[in-house]
Formats: sequence, structure tokens, C-alpha cells
Amino acid sequence: MDRPKIEMVYEDNEDDTKCGIGGCKPKCLQLFAKMAAFVGVYSISSLLTSTLNIYIASQITTLEKQFGLSSAQTGFILSCNDIGYLSTTLFASYLARRVHIPRILFASTMFYGVAGIVASTAYFVSIGSLRRHIRSSPGSEVFNISLNNSYESTNTFHYDIKTPEKSMNFLPFPVPMCSSDPMNSGLNCTENIGKFSIGLPNEYTLTVMVLISIGMLLQGVGKAPRYPLIASYIDDNVKQTKTPMFVGITTGIGIFGPAIAFACGGLFSNIYVTLEETLMTPTHPEWIGAWWLGFMVFGVLSLIAAIPLLFFPRRMKRTSPLKEWQKPQREKAKPFNFKDTVKDVVKIFHRLSLNSIFVLLVLGNCLLMFSVAGMVAFSSKYMEVEFHVPTWKANILMGAVAVVSASMGTVIGGCVTTKFRLHPVTCFKLLIAFHSVTLALSCLGFYLGCPTPSLVGFNKDYDGNAVNATAVTQTCESTCNCDSRDYFPVCGSDGMNYFSPCYAGCSSMNKLTLEGCSCIGVNGTAAPGLCKTECGMLFPALAVGAISNFFSTFCIMPMFTVFIRCVQHSDKAFAVGLSAFLATLLGWFPGPVVFGKVVDTACILWRKSCLRQGACALYDNDDLRYKLVGLQVLLKILPVILFIIAFIKARRKTNWSIEERQLEDVETVVFLNEKEMKKTPTDWDMEPIYKGRDQSKKFKSFSYQ
Repeated sequence: MDRPKIEMVYEDNEDDTKCGIGGCKPKCLQLFAKMAAFVGVYSISSLLTSTLNIYIASQITTLEKQFGLSSAQTGFILSCNDIGYLSTTLFASYLARRVHIPRILFASTMFYGVAGIVASTAYFVSIGSLRRHIRSSPGSEVFNISLNNSYESTNTFHYDIKTPEKSMNFLPFPVPMCSSDPMNSGLNCTENIGKFSIGLPNEYTLTVMVLISIGMLLQGVGKAPRYPLIASYIDDNVKQTKTPMFVGITTGIGIFGPAIAFACGGLFSNIYVTLEETLMTPTHPEWIGAWWLGFMVFGVLSLIAAIPLLFFPRRMKRTSPLKEWQKPQREKAKPFNFKDTVKDVVKIFHRLSLNSIFVLLVLGNCLLMFSVAGMVAFSSKYMEVEFHVPTWKANILMGAVAVVSASMGTVIGGCVTTKFRLHPVTCFKLLIAFHSVTLALSCLGFYLGCPTPSLVGFNKDYDGNAVNATAVTQTCESTCNCDSRDYFPVCGSDGMNYFSPCYAGCSSMNKLTLEGCSCIGVNGTAAPGLCKTECGMLFPALAVGAISNFFSTFCIMPMFTVFIRCVQHSDKAFAVGLSAFLATLLGWFPGPVVFGKVVDTACILWRKSCLRQGACALYDNDDLRYKLVGLQVLLKILPVILFIIAFIKARRKTNWSIEERQLEDVETVVFLNEKEMKKTPTDWDMEPIYKGRDQSKKFKSFSYQ
């Protein structure tokens, strides 16, 4: 019987396997010309860039408060990341096997670093909206940051953030107090967009949006080549059975990025935006955290982490002769021809579009990414609003959940896929089972939430009865001439929330304690911020979220395995890039915008002045919960249905791209048993390779030509 001929056409260029740049490739660097070393170095880069990529989500509330942005506007800023990604990802995927991948990854990480620094400059530009109102008193070193209302209000009490006992000539922000002056009603509008007010747009709002959006665009450009190139680089330089393990390591370490982003976001949110010491606390209604620090810190670290990637070789040295047969040979350099390139792309795209399993997987993945994008963007804000926790605490908790669940799920999923060499059909079973579990867990979100805060003067009367916000009868504060636009919630000594100190009848302030609050009672006092709630749903919601995240991220590597095994080997890099492109176009890009608009529809109190509307100040918690959870459930039902259809088709598929396993088995028999190698070919037992053949038959010759 004639044996199949395997022709060796591999042409080795040893210079491509050495670490270094140009002619500078010292021996000491060659110790790192291994996939393990590359994965270790790249994982640091992946960690920092994924941290920078998610960090902005931890500062949504702060940005909205300082610049008067709606959730739809912040959602658009987040989507700018995906605009940059979409503009370059297909091109990057097509060139995956034609470029020096480690150096492209170096440039990608540099883009991230520059993006972070550009976004942080928005703070230094917008600080003018604060500094314009800074004044110093004669003989005093205390600076006054005047955060005046955009309308004249004579019942406003001001104090200095550092030394409130000095006098009310030093004003970081206005506190609406009770006064008999009828001008306090806010009817005297003197709109000035140059003045700074918490939650209202100012003259720097547009500039800040542009700068942060540019930073997001640069991040998207830097993100485009990372996933398809790292997948191709690993898969082309190691055994296919080890690909999920190495990709799982890089992905798993990268998953820690969101955890670090939210944790550091919580830390920076606990620092005042100007880095000054203040008696205000993060629960204060006028508190603004140092949102810009994260962009600066992670931007600089990304620039540093990019440098080692520049020195890795184009490809790794082969470990054995037979290993070379199972990898596609590097194409000889050809002049770039745009027409031929377009033809190649069209042919590959046509082949992939006829692959029903690939199409169903991509559609399901797009819906999942739509849901993930929206929840990642507003998860921290949702926790703040729904469970009444400060920004810093919400970010810390989100980071903890990401560490425990998402990171473990990704790493364990990769290890299981590698250890048991899961067949694509088995991977489909895991996808369907685990995503069904996450769907059931998501439904519990309808019941895990806290009620909307009750505010005297807004949705509650002075007897503690709930009323419609538009039908609040003014009684106690009727002589205070309170302005319904001056939202400054305070917690009274009677345990009730008040719309502002004015509605509590407060007439004086001692440091941060409001005194003389006649509507609260004799010797009534109040403190800035809402009263603490005893809801008790926070930790059950975190537990459910952690379990759901674990099962969702466990499926990352099984899905990746199916993606690259259901297409031809030559189409692998483009298929990965195309799936990522469509997931971004149909998922990551519209997700934050749509979820942001949904969040805005649950707002019941907007920050307003005479001519401007800014950020939302108060949400209907029940409405917000039902809308977001309902949208999330819908976006998880459809992928499960698509995966079931794909599974039915996959059971009949026989041409999976896993032929290389046979050659790996050949390598195992031929190279791992030295004693057998010393025997003559007639003594070789080929049963471990050619299972199912007649055991009595031995091959009389075994040669490769």
C-alpha cells in the first residue's frame, strides 16, 4: 500500500527566531526566545491595556457630575473606543501572517499609553472652570473655589473646603439655605455657561468630551490588532493542543485588568479631584473624585510595558523536524498589491459567510457582547444608584467580583479545554449549558434591588407619606422660598431625607453640620448626603453576579476553540478578526449608547438651570432595575437559541480543522520512544496512530519523500 507523501518545503531563516533589533541580537536575549517568556511579557501589557480600557467605566458618575453629561453622552464616549477599533481591525487580521507580530503589539501598547495621557489632559484643560472662581482673601493662603449656581440665589451659604470655620467668603460650592428673601425662589435667572455648577454643562464640557473621545479612539486603534495577532502568533508557534492554554493565560491575566481598573477607580474616587485635603467626604453631594489620575498612571505604565515586546522574534524556533509540517509556511515577501488583497479578502469572507456554524456563533457572540458592553459601562453606576453606595465603594466591590469570578472562570475554562482536548461539539455543549445557567441567574436580578430614596420636598411630605413628585405641597418650608432646582440632599436628625437644607428649614452651618433646621424639629440638624439604607440586597446581588460572571467567562476558551476549528486553517486569522469586528460593530459599539439611553429613561430628577439640562440627580430604582435586567435577559435568551441551532448543525460536521492532531500523535510515537527509534522500520507498531486498522498488519516500510 502506498503511503501518503509529505513534502517538506519549509525554508528556515534562523535570524527570524532570535530576540533583538536589527543586527543587535546578543546571546543573553536568546534565553527569552520562548513562547513562555513571550506570554509572560505580553500578559503584563495585556493587563495594563485592559485596565486602561475599562477604567473609564469606573468614572462614569464622576464625569457626569463634573461636566453635566447624560448617560447617553457618556455611552457615546465609551463607544468611541470601538469606532477606532472598527476602523482598523479587519486590516490587522488580514495582515496577521504578513507582519512582525511582536512589533505590531509593541505599537499597539504604545497607542494605549498615549491614549491614557490624552484623556488625562482633559482635567488640566477643564480646571479653568474652577480656577476662574478661585480667590484668596487678604493675608490668607486659603483659595476659594467658587462653584456658583448658574442663577442668582441669595440664600446660598458658602464655606471653604479646607477651613470652613474661616468665614463664608471662601466658597467651594453653594449650599441652599432657608431664607425669607423672595429672590431665593430662583425666578431671577442670570444664565452664565462659564460658571461651574455640579451636574450642569460648562464652557469646557465640549472640549473635555472631544479629548476623552480622542483618547478612546486611540485605544480602539491600539486594541484592533491585539486579539487576532496574539491568537495567530501563539497558534503558529506551539502545538494546537497548547494553544488554548497559552491564549487562556493571556486572556485570564488580562481579565484582572477590569478588577484593577475598578479597584483603582475606587481609590482615586476617594481622592478629591484637585488633590487637595478637604473636610468633605465621598458621600457629600458635591464630591468629585480624581478621575484623571487613572488615565495618567496607566497611560505611563503602558508606555513602559510596551518596550520589551519590541525585542521578541518574528517566530519561535521549532523543537523538532516533524513539528514544521503542521504549521503553515511563512510566505515569501511579495510587493503589496491592493487589488489582489481585496480579492483575497472577498474570497475568505465568502467562504466564511457560507459556514453556517461560524455565522450562528458570530451572531450569538454579538448579542452577548451587546449585553456585556452595556453592563460593563454602567455596572458601577447601577450599583451606586440601586444600592445607595458611594462611587468608591461601588468600584471596589466591582473589582473584587471581577477578580474572584471573571478571572477564575477564564483561566479554568482555558485549562479544562486544554487538559481534556475538548472536541468542538463538546465545547458547544458547554456553551449551551453554562449560558443557560447565566440566563437563569440574570432573572434573579428582577428581585435584587433597593427602593427609590424618599425625599421630603420631592416625593414625600413632612408626615412621611409618599406623594407624587409633582404634587408636593409646600408647608414647613413655605417661608424659606426654596428653589426646586437646588438639589442638595441632606439626612435629617429625624432619619428622613430632605431635598435640600432649605426644605429642611436649615438656616446655619457649623463645619459640615447644618443647624437650625426648623422643619426637622427643635434643635434639628442635618448632614450632607442621603441617609444610610438598610436594604440588605447588595451582597446577594454581588454573589449572583459573581457566579454568573464565572460561568460566562468559563465559556471564552471553548467558544474560541470552536471559532478556529470550524473554519479552514488558512482562514483562521481572518475569521477571528472578523468575529471580533462584528462583535464590536454589533455589540460593543452600540451597547453603551443603548444602555445609556435606557438608564436616562429611568431618571426622575435632572440637574437643571434656566437654559441647561445636565446629569441625572435621582433615578426611579424599580424602573431602572426592571429595564436593565429585562434588556439583559432578552440579550441572553437569543444567543442560547442560536447556539442550540449551531450545535445541531455541528453534530453533522466532519471536516473540523483538527487534522494537526494526527501529526502530533506521530510526533509522540516517533520522538518520545527512543528505544523504538533504534528498531528497524519493520518492527514499528503503528497501532497508536492508525486506530481501527487490522492489528496483524505491520508496515514494511515507512518513508517520507
